[in-house]
Amino acid sequence: MATPYRITIKSPELRHDLELINGANFKLGDLDLDRIFQVSLPKDERDLLRILFAIYLADRLVRRPRRRGPIGSREIELGVDVAHPDFWSAAETLSMLHDVVSRVSNDFWSFSFRPAPAVTQQLSLLNDPCVVCLYSGGLDSASGLVHRILSDRTPVLTVTAAHQSFRRRLRYQVGEISGRFGVSIRPIICRTRMAHPPKFSQQEKSQRLRGVLFLGLGGAIASTVNANAVEVFENGIGAINVPPQVGMMLGAMATRGCNPGFLMAMGRLISHVAGRRIEYKLPMLRATKAEAVRLLAEAGLQEVATKTVSCAHWPLRNEGSQQQCGICFSCLGRRQAMMSAGIDDRLGSYQIDLFGQHSKALYEGRKLFPLKACLLQVVALRHYCETGTPPTGFYQHIEDSEVASFGMNMTEVVDLHKRYAVEWEQIIAAAQKKNLEWANWVKPVSLAA
Repeated sequence: MATPYRITIKSPELRHDLELINGANFKLGDLDLDRIFQVSLPKDERDLLRILFAIYLADRLVRRPRRRGPIGSREIELGVDVAHPDFWSAAETLSMLHDVVSRVSNDFWSFSFRPAPAVTQQLSLLNDPCVVCLYSGGLDSASGLVHRILSDRTPVLTVTAAHQSFRRRLRYQVGEISGRFGVSIRPIICRTRMAHPPKFSQQEKSQRLRGVLFLGLGGAIASTVNANAVEVFENGIGAINVPPQVGMMLGAMATRGCNPGFLMAMGRLISHVAGRRIEYKLPMLRATKAEAVRLLAEAGLQEVATKTVSCAHWPLRNEGSQQQCGICFSCLGRRQAMMSAGIDDRLGSYQIDLFGQHSKALYEGRKLFPLKACLLQVVALRHYCETGTPPTGFYQHIEDSEVASFGMNMTEVVDLHKRYAVEWEQIIAAAQKKNLEWANWVKPVSLAA
């Protein structure tokens, strides 16, 4: 039986230091990879997964100082039991680790590593060539997996970091796609859960470091099965993620979980750990979400699309059978993409239906802030199309995203966002015909398709 390992978290924002023990306070399924999925991580790859999981836990448990505003920075000191502390304490390794967390977090991190017994690596049973891809069970994942199979019939390993139990839904999606195309798809699911988490109101809500854990898990498995890349199924709009408002580029307001520059930094870290080059790819980078989702419709997999979950609040904040709130940025992107792709989404899965009947009380307070921000961005992009004047900070954000490192030039980026604006304009026009109040916030001027 493996010895439980410890994580310690210290921060001025905590009332007391936290010492967490695997099995008692959290459940990381790195040993299940051996027992259930026949993927036995090497020593350093297992250490990497444990370190990135510790970062994810600290991001949830250390709340941002409200005295500095909603984007305030935190000081976090993290201690982790690892099998190879000298490797992780080396200046080169620490530099890469800091580079990764700094790209998605505006916090000040320090790391220390304590020696712990290594887990013996087992003989791998996965020796055939395969493609490794991240799979969340969301709409982009399903669309991207279809795209991957249409371009190449190589067997696929889908990798999922599971905060909650949704194996049935995930296996359904993968099974339907595999059966439709006759391609071998093997799902690998790793538990990444807190055993007894505090109430969500007592956790940090921004949680920008989940992507570090997901990408690290995919990279560790790619290293183990001798794959050279991890494919990340995020559409171009989501990956580049130009903020709807300038203020959302700052600190914890910024979301860069699939940003090209962040993926490059993760690639450098996993390559250093593996001792060979492993890269992260964005095969859907040149597509809008709607364009990616159309692949599901063309393949006759509309039912799979409707059974995905995209809500940013699920599963931690949503309760009941309606798993998607309907008003967060993720839900808005999903509804727009599904409607643009011609897929009849099941409205019963949304708590609030912005494209149908909804309460007038919804227009009070800040609940519709994400919708207002999206509409303002569409108007700004429409103005760009008409006048050639880009939204404030547009070019700087594109440059900072390092999208050029993925071979995408500025003309392609601009064209992508113009197509995205056209998609939204068509949805807004349809909503205006229904006389929906929010749609009438935008002047009824359509872009040329």
